[in-house]
Amino acid sequence: MSHNSAQKFALLSVYDKSGLVELAKKVVERFTILSSGGTARVLREAGIDVTSVEDYTGSPEVLGGRVKTLHPRIHAGILSRPTQEHRSQLYEQGIGEIDLVVCNLYPFEATVASGASHAEIIENIDIGGPTLLRAAAKNHERVTVVTDPNDYPDVLDRMDDPEYRRVLAAKAFARVTSYDLAISRYFGGADGLFGVRTMELRYGENPHQSASVYGDLFFEQLSGKEVSYNNILDVKEGLALVRDFEKPACSVIKHRTPCGVGTADSTAEAYTRALVGDRLSAFGGVYCFNREIDIETAELLSQMFVDVLIAPDFSPEALEILGKKKTVILRAKDVPQLERDLHEIPGGFVIQDRDVHLLDEGDYTVVSDTKPDESTLSELLFAWTVVKHSRSNAIVVSKGTTALGIGSGQTSRIDAAKQAIQKAGDEVQGAVMASDAFFPFRDTVDLAAEVGIKAVIVPSGSIRDQESVDAANEHGMILVHTSYRSFKH
Repeated sequence: MSHNSAQKFALLSVYDKSGLVELAKKVVERFTILSSGGTARVLREAGIDVTSVEDYTGSPEVLGGRVKTLHPRIHAGILSRPTQEHRSQLYEQGIGEIDLVVCNLYPFEATVASGASHAEIIENIDIGGPTLLRAAAKNHERVTVVTDPNDYPDVLDRMDDPEYRRVLAAKAFARVTSYDLAISRYFGGADGLFGVRTMELRYGENPHQSASVYGDLFFEQLSGKEVSYNNILDVKEGLALVRDFEKPACSVIKHRTPCGVGTADSTAEAYTRALVGDRLSAFGGVYCFNREIDIETAELLSQMFVDVLIAPDFSPEALEILGKKKTVILRAKDVPQLERDLHEIPGGFVIQDRDVHLLDEGDYTVVSDTKPDESTLSELLFAWTVVKHSRSNAIVVSKGTTALGIGSGQTSRIDAAKQAIQKAGDEVQGAVMASDAFFPFRDTVDLAAEVGIKAVIVPSGSIRDQESVDAANEHGMILVHTSYRSFKH
């Protein structure tokens, strides 16, 4: 059927009819509505003028409705860019631009959850819908795509805003992704969900759990036994920590949390400082560096039982020394910083932005009467960087650029402080302390003063913040409040 290519079209094709009629009554004032199947029927019953997709394309629905919108006239109208070349081609073919696509998908996830038969589940795999969404979202420069009925009330008023179209496009791509993941999970389990399996691991956290790696490896193994599931998680955390330091740094990781951290002008000295915090826990730990391992550092490492060692590179002499041990040696690739944390939950995932923020001058305030000098402030920022990578509740006691004691994974903040102080031992006098979250009571400040800690850095946010400020002033301590907290569960 021939149509005026100057016509502006909106394509409405939805399974969920919520809010459809109300939206269409507004859409029809601006666009010619294209629709098919049940959507067209509902609109016509409401007295809304609709052009059927089959009339527009000249092709009837076939295969029992499996093929309706998959047609060049539809997708050319969606994918055309606002250029003279594209518009000329549309004009020659009598195709109009489709400026608005409203589409939601067959309920695949709900069908699976209902315990339906395999045949019924297969019939609820939408083909045309995801194709429409992807095409419209790709061309969001011109096309507005709506997949969520909650967006219906605003869409016509805001569709001329390029940023709004981009936001809607992102929602459409996210919906298609989650839809495809659900289908992949139904058909293929983990392989279908995560893509290409890179490595089969000996086992997971425990021998009765299976484990695999999917995607590109962020390291190259140079020697040692097969890398384990726990090794990979420990290495990930350790590398994230040392990359936060500009100077040579070493972190020692146990159970995905640091037990020792040090920075210095050389890797050898950074390693020596990293052992100070908890030499007992460092035995058999995962050692992570942000610089090449030289012969001096390798000689020191050879005197310790190191389970896993990772660094950007190793000198030939260092590798010769370390290769005589049973240590798993990994060369870290130049990989980008992780931007997301993802955890599986029943029915899906929770995803968050990863905490990669480093404090600068605008992120903290000295709230005590006693003020820190530059050296003390530098010590506090080192302690803060370490505590950011420690499991909540977390407290770090440090001196210079050496973590003397790390208290982590505690259910109370005072217990975390006691643990860090106990590990710091006699060196606690004149040290500094960092907390990953605010103090709900003044007890941690009192404890810090009792053992001779000179300065504390802690996020603000407790209704009792002033009590901690008063305690610091009573003890003549330095107290610094940050505007960020760094919980890590």
